[in-house]
Amino acid sequence: RVRGLRLRAFEQARNAEIDASIAIVAFHRDRNAEINASIAGVKAQRLKAFEQARNAEIDASIALVAFHRARNNLGVALKRRGRIDEAIEHYKMAIEVDPDFAEAHSNLGTVLQGLKRHDEALACFRRALQIKPDFVEVLNNLAWILATCEDAEIRDGAQAVRLAERACELTDYEFPAMLDTLGAAYAEAGQFDQAVQTAQNAFQLALASKNAVRAKNIQNRLELYKANRPYRESFNLETPTRK
Repeated sequence: RVRGLRLRAFEQARNAEIDASIAIVAFHRDRNAEINASIAGVKAQRLKAFEQARNAEIDASIALVAFHRARNNLGVALKRRGRIDEAIEHYKMAIEVDPDFAEAHSNLGTVLQGLKRHDEALACFRRALQIKPDFVEVLNNLAWILATCEDAEIRDGAQAVRLAERACELTDYEFPAMLDTLGAAYAEAGQFDQAVQTAQNAFQLALASKNAVRAKNIQNRLELYKANRPYRESFNLETPTRK
């Protein structure tokens, strides 16, 4: 009988131990579920915060793009109205917002070129080409300064030829302005036969496009090349543009 009592006590203790183990497992399971729920909640909050920050960043980027393009466009409009100083400021603001805005560098360089601030214009054009190497208008404008500037320290016939040839290649030798620049570059490099031939081609294209003013200016430069004389900006003829 004593043995039976001991056996029953042992079974009760064993069952109590099992119940305790089950309770412990259940506790840990519930605790883990609570922890997992907390982690999931934190992750969800962080993800939401990240998405909000990302959306804010995207909105800010879009706003900046719109801002610097608006500044550049306003500069173009002001230049057309002859408000050059204001145009320069707006181009500079556009560049300050986006230092890799090639069009703003180009536009600023063109204005400075017109003011004969050649060193500054060269810096703008070279920066634009670093950003956009085949920027045709910039290739042409930079070549024009290097070929025709009255300052001998700025002129570089060989570099002008390379730039002007690239501009002509990119436009299939179909634009009289590009050929006009190439002719001036050849003349500065002392290649007068090529300068004459190129200027003659430019002249014919200008006539075909019914641009009498450009044709006349090219013809005047052509006469210089025939006399083995390069063109200089101080002669006050037209500076080529793409159109």
